[in-house]
Amino acid sequence: MRNTIFFLLVISLHPFIIQSQENKYPLKDTIPISKVTYAHQVHMSEIPSKNGVAELFFNNSRSLYIHRGNPDETGNSYPGPDGIVVKAVGGDKQGAPIYKMHSERKMLYRDVCIGGAGRCIVSDTFGGINWMLQPEIKRFGLYDCRRATGFFHGREYEAWYALDIPVPSGPFKLGGLPGLILEARTTDGTADFIFISIEFSKEFSDKIKPPYGKESEMNYLQYQTALWDFTLNKISELRATGIDISVHKNPNALELWVPEK
Repeated sequence: MRNTIFFLLVISLHPFIIQSQENKYPLKDTIPISKVTYAHQVHMSEIPSKNGVAELFFNNSRSLYIHRGNPDETGNSYPGPDGIVVKAVGGDKQGAPIYKMHSERKMLYRDVCIGGAGRCIVSDTFGGINWMLQPEIKRFGLYDCRRATGFFHGREYEAWYALDIPVPSGPFKLGGLPGLILEARTTDGTADFIFISIEFSKEFSDKIKPPYGKESEMNYLQYQTALWDFTLNKISELRATGIDISVHKNPNALELWVPEK
């Protein structure tokens, strides 16, 4: 029997009703900690989806994106056309936090520790997207947002950002525009980050904290390379015992990475 192993980190959510909140953003020099709520939808094929909302807590210098509907950390197996298809579905009890440091152009996120249990901290570049600013304007709640397009980790994104909110952050790992991204999506339909509401409250003052876990001392590219090498080594070990196993990159993953040949 042929076994196919997929290594997937899945965040997948169902649509939510868009709402707006009746308040204007304060002056630039008095920006408090605030929160934007999104419907976070990543459309993954062949996998039961777990959908929910995500929240972005932000101020001038820092932001933290938390996925409230993130799956738990257990793995699941499902039958496939070629026998047993084993899918390691990785979740995060912390909500897959993405911590962004705006001026430092750096972000920290959690991923599976390679070769071990638990979650490790990996770094990535923040705001490095080469955005193309577009002339279209669209209203979200009380905010007139401008359109921008850009490529990030293998996918093209369309983003709507509010110049009235001069914070260079947004949902997921997106950012680097002259205003807060209130809504974004991939142009191929893989993912949507839909604006629900925005709130301003002193109760959010303790929400922006870095994720915790074992330090990997790797950035995104180093981590992906190490994970791929580890996976190939495991496959080679199993093949040496006479087990015919193959591994495939998930073509519907939000972040696409192609190993160097």
